[in-house]
Amino acid sequence: MIRSIMSAFGELFNIGNFSGKNKKNIGNETNKGKAETDYVIASDTLEFILEVCKKSDPYEFGALLESSGNVITNVIYLPGTDATEESVRFSLHMMPNMKSAGTIHSHPSGALRPSKQDLIFFKNGEVNIIVGQPYSVNSWKAFDRYGNPIDLKVVDYNFEDGINNDYRY
Repeated sequence: MIRSIMSAFGELFNIGNFSGKNKKNIGNETNKGKAETDYVIASDTLEFILEVCKKSDPYEFGALLESSGNVITNVIYLPGTDATEESVRFSLHMMPNMKSAGTIHSHPSGALRPSKQDLIFFKNGEVNIIVGQPYSVNSWKAFDRYGNPIDLKVVDYNFEDGINNDYRY
């Protein structure tokens, strides 16, 4: 189910296969030394997020984050989400009956800090990711619900059986 949702996004945004083959060493060097979280993010999920944000440019992209245990594995795009070059608005009445791990959205301007509006929406989850241009492994940051930077580790994750294979530090 998770892979099929990500594959559907891939087709929608004309993005390549996220099967876990040809993995790159994806990490967020800019978050080192920040506050810790119990959550980690699957490398395939982060790679997917970076590609969708890049394909959405010059418009912002926004979605919810879903986890399997403490591993963020899925991106939930809400129907009715409205994106412009300066903002993304979620249709909260379309939110599924689930606990969200947090949010992800892009800042095409490249700014990797939350705005006042971002902080309002951050209350919906523990991990909130902002991705900026050039949408690379070094152009994203994670924040807690209060806007404080957090250290979100990237891990290899086997989507087929849900086993967390190893952590990258």
